[in-house]
Amino acid sequence: MLLNVIKFEKITKNKYSLALAFVISIGLCVLTLSTNILSIHHHKKINVSSFHLEKSQLSKNELAALNYFHSIDRKDYSKEYINIAESIRPLLQQGYGYNMALFILSSLYNSDQLIPVEEIYVLEKIMCLQQLTHDNIGAIKTLFSYMELAKQINQKYYYYYGKLYFAIIANNLGNSEKSKKLTNFILENAKPINSSWQQLIYDAYLLKADNEISNKDYRLAIKTLNNIDNKKNYISNDMWDDFKAFSLIQRSEAYYYLNDTKQGLEFLNQAKDIINKNNKIYFVDLYPTYQSVKILYAKNSEITDGKNISSILNIVSSLNYRYMSLIYKNKLDLLYKKNDFKTYHILNTSFINELEKRNKLSYELFYLNDKLSTNNTLMSYKIKKLTKYSFYFSLVLILMILLTFILIKMINHLKKIENIDGLTLLLNRRKFDIDYKNKLGTDTILCIFDVDNFKNINDEFGHDFGDTVLKVISKHIAKYIGKEHLYRIGGEEFAVIIKNTEENKLKLSQLPNVIAEFQWMNNLTITISAGCDNLNQATPFKSADNLLYRAKASGKNKILF
Repeated sequence: MLLNVIKFEKITKNKYSLALAFVISIGLCVLTLSTNILSIHHHKKINVSSFHLEKSQLSKNELAALNYFHSIDRKDYSKEYINIAESIRPLLQQGYGYNMALFILSSLYNSDQLIPVEEIYVLEKIMCLQQLTHDNIGAIKTLFSYMELAKQINQKYYYYYGKLYFAIIANNLGNSEKSKKLTNFILENAKPINSSWQQLIYDAYLLKADNEISNKDYRLAIKTLNNIDNKKNYISNDMWDDFKAFSLIQRSEAYYYLNDTKQGLEFLNQAKDIINKNNKIYFVDLYPTYQSVKILYAKNSEITDGKNISSILNIVSSLNYRYMSLIYKNKLDLLYKKNDFKTYHILNTSFINELEKRNKLSYELFYLNDKLSTNNTLMSYKIKKLTKYSFYFSLVLILMILLTFILIKMINHLKKIENIDGLTLLLNRRKFDIDYKNKLGTDTILCIFDVDNFKNINDEFGHDFGDTVLKVISKHIAKYIGKEHLYRIGGEEFAVIIKNTEENKLKLSQLPNVIAEFQWMNNLTITISAGCDNLNQATPFKSADNLLYRAKASGKNKILF
């Protein structure tokens, strides 16, 4: 709605003509506003309100992770987000720790302190935890937020990862054919150019083998898993241990169905040895999967033990369709043999409910996917449903009345926002000219800087990525030096007007280092060059601009005073 008003300003020079334009287009404005009201920020937030525990109820590991998170200042989340994510790993070895891990990561994501690349890293972890805490609807919604953000960043890796996660959810819900198509697409197109891509490809191979086991192509699954062993590249030893353990578990299951239980048990025991010696668990579903396949080889006495039944049933909802069915059917068979028909009936009802829940989730997932493929989001789907009801028309009439008052407020607000740069949301050239003139002759530092080789960045990665670079750099420097001192004065060129103090000089001197140390995807390094002078000089702008060009001519990535 705000953008619509700004567009009106371009063709109307006063508040009265603007009001007339609003009246003429009131219908379109109402529709735009109602859409924005329902959708704005809704995709952004992850709901954590259901998690409530007293500190006295927390385990030692949970309390340690929570205290570590609370010890970090919000403004440092962007620097510490990876450390925060790593701090929850001890919780992933305890089923009850998943909720605490989800609470911490969701709070981090909801803080609005992260840039898109950092947000997408955290979303990836949240999706896994939502599945493990049985929040499949939440995982699906988070997946679509992830894919939307990946599209905005315009990076292939995140796009492919979204496809892979979609395939994993499809497989968990029992749609192995859809999962197979998505997995084959990834394996046919993804290239192992670094550790992240290689990990993605290994994940796809494991999922491909899982789909083949679901389709009873056991020998083909073994061949796929053997293919992983021949392709170890880039991955660290700790990470490789998890891939190896997972592939051994899948081999064990395949050999069981091929009636080679001796070989299958050997693989299962090898996987157990790897899991027991691992200090870090990268696959949060590794242990539940091991437990599920172990059931195939377990003796009746081991399965029917009351504690075993409870612990195994607790992991059912986090498993894929095949393992979930395997666990339930084994339990039901044993109860039937024991003539415990009362417990059999209760468990069978639970099994049917689980199947119905997954069918419902599967329908919603693929229905939403169809909407996404036609450029509709989850929220737009809900809005269309709302328009079917008659009360919505009454709501529109009320909104039209409210918009009249809102518009008056917006008109008065236009003078404020005309000083803001539309892309970076920094102060713009108009505001810079005013402040520069007012500060001339005072003991104030003027610093002009721009992005080195920005044309090459645009040419190689596209203008959308170039815009993202400008926005990220703006946000980063604004946090470091203060948004009220920072201006975008044209293209990739920026300016700082700040009081001349030793502290501010030190901050300015560190600007190139702050940007150069920032991590970008594909190992890209982006730098800035800058020139600074005092506004009490004769021609400070020209002097600062000359220093900027000297900084570039002498090698770039530096600041000259």
